[in-house]
Amino acid sequence: MQVFFIVVDNRDTLKLSKLTESYEWKLHSKYLKIFNKIKNNDLILFSKESNYSWDAVLELKEKHTLEIKNNSHSEFREKNKTLALEFKDKNLLSKYQNLFDVPNLSKTKPGLYFLKTVSSIKNKTKLKENKHSNPEKIFVVTKRVKRDTQKVKALKLRYLDKCQICNYSLTLESGKRHSEVHHLRPIGKEGGNDDTDNMLVLCPNHHKAFDFSVLRLDLSGNDVIDLDGNKIAKTVFKNGHELSRENITYQYYRRMG
Repeated sequence: MQVFFIVVDNRDTLKLSKLTESYEWKLHSKYLKIFNKIKNNDLILFSKESNYSWDAVLELKEKHTLEIKNNSHSEFREKNKTLALEFKDKNLLSKYQNLFDVPNLSKTKPGLYFLKTVSSIKNKTKLKENKHSNPEKIFVVTKRVKRDTQKVKALKLRYLDKCQICNYSLTLESGKRHSEVHHLRPIGKEGGNDDTDNMLVLCPNHHKAFDFSVLRLDLSGNDVIDLDGNKIAKTVFKNGHELSRENITYQYYRRMG
């Protein structure tokens, strides 16, 4: 089995969001050479331009070419999309998303690419447990982003350490309350800002679910939805705390796992 991936131009983001309904994708004729290498049952991975992870993993059902239509009303880009991929009606994202890594995926230009050929997708190696030795200790120097802890503390205090989704506040043995702040667009390599318009106060469970994009806010920013887009909760906001439209949109399309 071969694995290919497609980096989707930002102009086709809407089409990508509907891919798992139509299960069909059209390509520009300039990709004919690599298109001819694709075979039935090969995996095709999809990622939005500038994204760090996959948005869909689909298995090819069949491929075919389309006739060029001289329709003056068609967009110029659409006229040149003569290569069609038809997929099986199942998104394999949750099954395969962690098995294929593309270095600098977020910097890869839109297009069709070959990734690798695999004979099996099962893990062939297992860590051997050594019950008689202690873990080795090493000295490590790391670089981390300097955080604005005052804004984080102030936001936690505003919500009294209660989760904006479930209203739960973890109370420690000492009696101290514990909550965590999630950045919709992670700071660091994903370029998120360290301001309250990028922050949610969450309990540890919901924080981890948001980190891995198992849960996310819908595009209104008011509702929490699961992987299938089902609404599961309402987001609570205090007066003066608003999320930026840019950060809401980023986390909605972000996929990690």
